[in-house]
Amino acid sequence: MATLSGAALAQSSVTIYGRLDASVGANKAGAPGTARSVSQLESGLLTTSRLGFRGTEDLGGGMSAIFQLEGALNVDNGTANGFRFDRVSIVGLQAGFGTVKLGRHDTSFDDIRDITVSSALWDSEFSPTKIAYANGGAAIGGVAVGHAADYSSRADNQIRYESPNFGGFTAGVSYGLDEQAAPIKRDVTAFNLRYRAGGLDAGPGYQEQDNEVAASKREYTTLAAAYNFGAFRVSGGYNMAEQGAIESDGFVIGANMPMGPWDFSVAYAYNKSENAGVDSAKSKGLSLGATYSMSKRTRLYAAYLTGDAENGAGTEIAERRLYAVGVRHDF
Repeated sequence: MATLSGAALAQSSVTIYGRLDASVGANKAGAPGTARSVSQLESGLLTTSRLGFRGTEDLGGGMSAIFQLEGALNVDNGTANGFRFDRVSIVGLQAGFGTVKLGRHDTSFDDIRDITVSSALWDSEFSPTKIAYANGGAAIGGVAVGHAADYSSRADNQIRYESPNFGGFTAGVSYGLDEQAAPIKRDVTAFNLRYRAGGLDAGPGYQEQDNEVAASKREYTTLAAAYNFGAFRVSGGYNMAEQGAIESDGFVIGANMPMGPWDFSVAYAYNKSENAGVDSAKSKGLSLGATYSMSKRTRLYAAYLTGDAENGAGTEIAERRLYAVGVRHDF
């Protein structure tokens, strides 16, 4: 991490930061009996590899201008897929009224969904939600499971507001414009209410991904909570999704147990769906993992994810197994 400042920038700062995450392991996903295990050196399994810039300028009167640009990298092959700042690309203002951000950013709903998996294998690719919430848009090894499609964590063309802290309570709202002419509208609207005090972090969130084609309109609601007991941390959440006639209900629970430089985690997730009132899919995932901090910026890790999905008749239609050992370095 590098911070640039000086006499000419006495009231300003710009930080260059990044994260490099690489691991060696194997992934098996697909229909039972046909899925094959593939050995891989993968980038970003613990957290996405990235490069970013962020900065502030003091405008006086308690107001600051802010910006952030962040894009994903591939450590395994040295490419960046035509590098774009697709993770974050915002400019905004913050003051006593709160913070306003314009551009591409996480939705306000995503802030709350992140709480549900904060201790569920560190919200990584090993989180059991990667199996439990799999759907036609993010199928297990190409097998469409039958759940409502999961939410979009980021939105383009977004106006986002984050309130000041009122005795531990904050609120957020975000609205992503589709910028398309009628008849199809694809706006993304999200809200959250959050309470943080002591070791508690909790709140509800709602997101609607609008589409005038009724079968494609999606609505999401989540209730999340996490608590830090000191000796260990827990997180969990209940998630509901609706897409046309499909209704999905799921939960996730996880725990972290730090021991010196070690941090152990275990998590479980389950999801069930109905299509027009008839059972259509069930899926579950279990994860185990550990990290070892070699320094404040370098961490080793090992993790394992397993789970499967069934159709409405209870027949297993997809399975997934993922394991890896890796290293993550922040700068």
